[in-house]
Amino acid sequence: MDCHDSDSKEGGLDFSTIDFDLHNSDSSLIWVKVYDRVRDGEMPPKDASRPLQDQTKKFLMALDAKLSDANVQIQASEGRALARRLNRDEYQNSLRNLLGVEKDYRPLLPEDGRSLGFDKVGSALSVLAEHLQAYMTATPEALNEAIVTGPSPKLEAMRYSQRGPLTTYVYLGPVVDASGQMRNGESFANYMEFRSSLLADPDQLARSLTQHLVTYATGTGPQYADRNVIHQIVDRIREHEYGFRSLIHEIIQSPIFLNQ
Repeated sequence: MDCHDSDSKEGGLDFSTIDFDLHNSDSSLIWVKVYDRVRDGEMPPKDASRPLQDQTKKFLMALDAKLSDANVQIQASEGRALARRLNRDEYQNSLRNLLGVEKDYRPLLPEDGRSLGFDKVGSALSVLAEHLQAYMTATPEALNEAIVTGPSPKLEAMRYSQRGPLTTYVYLGPVVDASGQMRNGESFANYMEFRSSLLADPDQLARSLTQHLVTYATGTGPQYADRNVIHQIVDRIREHEYGFRSLIHEIIQSPIFLNQ
């Protein structure tokens, strides 16, 4: 480990200061990163001496078992997701469903925090004094909109008819630069090349989509012990040509969703 000792600390990683307490979130994240980099052939680097393939395989199997066991124990004792407040959209929908109000009360509430690309992850939805003050402002306004006093308005029946041809207008906006670069370094010049790059590895695309849907459905990102379940989901939806309906069905029937 000469490249990751207290002197070199390549990549900011110093094994001499890292313990193997996988129940500690900070230590666990570091060892997950180590597992991923060794699995992907990034550690040790290709220009350095490397262990035999059989040794690497045994190391990965042992570390994977330790990480999975620790993560399962943490989920059993602490649960998968944090209890959280409603975000602004959910609060607005709740007011509409409960009170039948139409006004948009979201501007009265503070912006929601985001994590893993979503605004409904528990770790990013803290409750501060400004949130309580905003709720105390928005709720009475919604109640005033829902509870009407005074005489009932006069009802008048009216009929509307559709006449004449319908015309559709399409407004062209400014040219959009759709070029970019994938995480693996592959470049694309437009949307079609980007689409082709994604479809070149449908398993990876399905796995990434599954991870994001799990995050949205459970309010927390996938845990280490969820990896095997996600791989199993991808294996099953591959048999159904990666259908989105099949993917949703597999997620809500998975232990990730049922045991949250």
